[in-house]
Amino acid sequence: MGVLLQGFFSDVTTVEGSSWWDHLARQARDFAVSGFTAIWLPPPLKGNSGGFSDGYDPFDDYDLGSKNQKGTIPTRYGSRQQLQRCAAMMRANGIDIYADLVDNQRDGDDGFFNFRYADAFGNVGANPLGGRFSKSAIDFFPNVPLDPGVFTAAFSDGRKLAPINGGTPRGQCGLELTASADWLTRALDIQGYRVDNAEGVSTVFVTELLRAKSMANKFAVGEFANFDIQNLMNWSNASGFGVRLPPPPGPSADVRQSRLCDVFPRPCGPGRR
Repeated sequence: MGVLLQGFFSDVTTVEGSSWWDHLARQARDFAVSGFTAIWLPPPLKGNSGGFSDGYDPFDDYDLGSKNQKGTIPTRYGSRQQLQRCAAMMRANGIDIYADLVDNQRDGDDGFFNFRYADAFGNVGANPLGGRFSKSAIDFFPNVPLDPGVFTAAFSDGRKLAPINGGTPRGQCGLELTASADWLTRALDIQGYRVDNAEGVSTVFVTELLRAKSMANKFAVGEFANFDIQNLMNWSNASGFGVRLPPPPGPSADVRQSRLCDVFPRPCGPGRR
């Protein structure tokens, strides 16, 4: 059994001249000595709100803080170079890296579901020009039917991706998301994932994603923020994820805490933990 450290919090700040990635990297050895075996990093993609983004409004699937987009090159947490150095320091000290995957939405379009990105040279445009995985209306619900296995379509952050029904041809959106997750996994030597807003992402897609390419046989945990326990169990059965419910609350416990659920995967092949 290991001990996971959440490597960020709301409104993180650092001293001037430093970055959050460097702040974590400097403490890698101390984390390991203290008994931590894994760290959950914040969403690393460039967000629509640029340097103010916490990562949950992702814009570009291939911008970890290396492109001049949304008014900044680094993300709120630092540059791509600093992120990769942080990841290397964690791995050198025996700490596993869990990435926060936000595959329910993308934010920062032109108002018409069109997303255009810069490439490594600053050229902006749609494929094959500009950055990888440009998107259009066909990649998003409600322009295509709601994906199977989505337990809620309600959300407020950007445009809702459709990995199963979206793209040209149909399903190309999911293939592109899988390719970008594979790129991220290999770039940072990732050992596991936290799936953000799991009830909004197709269970069909999540199952395929976590069995594909470099994501296969890795640990994953899903966020399912729903007060309906039966709905959670239905999602578990559809996704193949196991469910761990907290014990009944004590007399002074917050009733909301009694409804929170940690969701863990059942084994999906050799090496699943």
